[in-house]
Amino acid sequence: MVATPKTPKRPAGRDADAIADPADEVYIHLSDRDRDVVLKTIDSESQPNDALRSVAKRYRKRYG
Repeated sequence: MVATPKTPKRPAGRDADAIADPADEVYIHLSDRDRDVVLKTIDSESQPNDALRSVAKRYRKRYG
């Protein structure tokens, strides 16, 4: 499991006015099998399940 930061880091320097996305701060190393599962899920037409909706709601609450 990878921990995401609770508050986004503010960019410094010339990008100080840009809005930081916490998803850009986290790197996840996946196995080939897990990568294939993620890509297949992205390409599928299926609807998100309750767990994914819950995580998305929590993300929106934390990061707006």
